[in-house]
Amino acid sequence: MNWARVKRATLLSLLVAVSASCSNQPDTTTPSSQSLFAPFSGDWLGTAALTSVTPFVTGACVSPSLSTLINTPDQLNLAISQDGQKLTAHRSSATTGLSCSYTGTTSSNRIALDAATCDFPELILRCTDNASVTELAVVGSTIQGSVLNGQLTATVTDSYNALRAPNETHVTVSYQFSAAKP
Repeated sequence: MNWARVKRATLLSLLVAVSASCSNQPDTTTPSSQSLFAPFSGDWLGTAALTSVTPFVTGACVSPSLSTLINTPDQLNLAISQDGQKLTAHRSSATTGLSCSYTGTTSSNRIALDAATCDFPELILRCTDNASVTELAVVGSTIQGSVLNGQLTATVTDSYNALRAPNETHVTVSYQFSAAKP
């Protein structure tokens, strides 16, 4: 009898037995899917400050008029519901009355939200020349952000059609949003 073969066979049998006995044990080092995502659910209250105005068509009074509002604060409420990686959210503005419903996703501590529609009262912009008045119609909104130490920091971007007979122009405004749960 070859003792080397017996030792290998015995060692192999022992490894198979140990492996089989461990296979029914849960892996306690793997985090659950819920712990992989930051808990976004709840109301986030905070301030958004206008940071940029980008016209798609230059020459209209909309962009210069909105640019005078840069750094103006707006109180926002962002109510988020979370199901794993899927998010639904509703944003409301205390200043403009703009209200948008979003869908999106989360990955780790980050969020990406997109609104196809928004509800708002009639938004009227008086141009800096004080003679022209323009109605603003929101055509979309996005929120990109992250949570760190209980603080949500995000960029909110709204796109508008600015209607003014006989011309129409397009403008995008961006805000820095900082919020916490009350």
